[in-house]
Amino acid sequence: MKLGLFTMPFHPTVKKTSLLLRENYETIQYAEHLGFSEAYIGEHATDEYEKITSSLCFISSLVYGTSKIKLATGTVNLPNHHPAYVAATASMIDHMSEGRLILGVSLGALATDWELYGSLNKDRTAMFEEAINHILKIWESTDIIDLRGNYWNISTSNTSSIELGMGKIYPPLQKPYPEIVCSALVPNSPGLKKAGERGFAPLSSNFLDFNGLISQWEMYEKGASLSKIKPDENRWRIARFIFVCPDKQKTIDYVKGPQSPYRECVKHIMKKLSVAKKIEELGLGSKSESVDTITEKYLDSLVICGDPLEVTEKLVEMKEKIGNFGTLLYVKVDHKDEFLAKQSLRLLSEKVFPNVN
Repeated sequence: MKLGLFTMPFHPTVKKTSLLLRENYETIQYAEHLGFSEAYIGEHATDEYEKITSSLCFISSLVYGTSKIKLATGTVNLPNHHPAYVAATASMIDHMSEGRLILGVSLGALATDWELYGSLNKDRTAMFEEAINHILKIWESTDIIDLRGNYWNISTSNTSSIELGMGKIYPPLQKPYPEIVCSALVPNSPGLKKAGERGFAPLSSNFLDFNGLISQWEMYEKGASLSKIKPDENRWRIARFIFVCPDKQKTIDYVKGPQSPYRECVKHIMKKLSVAKKIEELGLGSKSESVDTITEKYLDSLVICGDPLEVTEKLVEMKEKIGNFGTLLYVKVDHKDEFLAKQSLRLLSEKVFPNVN
């Protein structure tokens, strides 16, 4: 099992945006120093709490400030972007990073983003499938681009010139293309079934309990079996809120206290999930429960926290319950206390992870 990082786009609005973005940048550099294998960068465009509006853009700032860690979009919301833009930009970044790009993709989850980009009232599942097909065909093409679809017609046939070298998008450095990872929020995800069928890798969200995680892997296996692909558990990523601290009282305060960055982040997301009527579907509570009650239950049951021994035991228990998986993604929240935040990353890497493996 490997260790990765997932930077939530969520940040408190009281901090200066430039400082928040730099915090994420420096955290990924620190994670590389600690031996983390990959880092995912989330994105949303229309939420004042979410400051990373383009994961591809943010990754481009990191490629020359890192050298080993793989950099992943977490995720590009395909219905909201032109496939040719994604193909061209991802290809360039893959070369810039010397083949360290992972292309994480999804439908997206923010209604205001869908409205902004014009996909709110469209079949976003169909848009997703058409977009990824266009992207792969662009990368695989050795000729001019001429693709037709229900949502995007992409062509350079009228203006291309073989003599001038115009009309094609150059392919990524990695062959046949960077690893494609599909994230999923809900249990029994049909999206992960399709990911398995296509041979893409699965990423399970940090809002699922053990049963939800198992259901996602089972759907992924079903999809893979349809294409006679042997599902590789080493490609399965699982995200989790984690906090490691040797001081019990500081752990309680930093994870569950009234000023906790974990509480602030979880409560804000629970409000969104409640409005989207996803609370029951995710098994986080009932629609009759308050957001505060649901937040409390989540902090108690789904945040892995404690001293190095406690966190080790909880991660071992998770592996015993759900089986093996490839990469544990540590979900980063705001650095309310920079020392404690960095200490948690270091202790996970140095004191916990070797024993889990």
